[in-house]
Amino acid sequence: MNDDKKQVVMIIICVVCLGLAAGITYWTNRDKSSSATITLLCANPQCEKTTEYSTEKFQNLIIRLSSQESLTSGQGPTVFPCSHCGKKSCYIAKKCDKCGAYFIPKYDANSQTYIDICTKCGYGRAMPPVNQP
Repeated sequence: MNDDKKQVVMIIICVVCLGLAAGITYWTNRDKSSSATITLLCANPQCEKTTEYSTEKFQNLIIRLSSQESLTSGQGPTVFPCSHCGKKSCYIAKKCDKCGAYFIPKYDANSQTYIDICTKCGYGRAMPPVNQP
């Protein structure tokens, strides 16, 4: 093989390797970002609806609400306004691994833990302490 053909083969090999690396990176990161959702559950008994946000949309919601000073926080979970009923009664919810119902983990201020027990079927456990800033 002459030098020109060797150079062309080397360029083709490099382009194929870069394409494979880009494809692997895309497929690896695509699954993580597209499946991550945050669910808010309204604690208002007359509403009790859920709203799902992608991680990016949830971050934008927090930024928007922080700039409007609409977030209620402090000791315990953050309270969000409900997109359905309009009241400040939404909390980050967890989906039960057993029955699939959404519930709001209870916060124990004494131990600084969330009690992760489904309010519908009773399945769950205590979560590790929350790191307070």
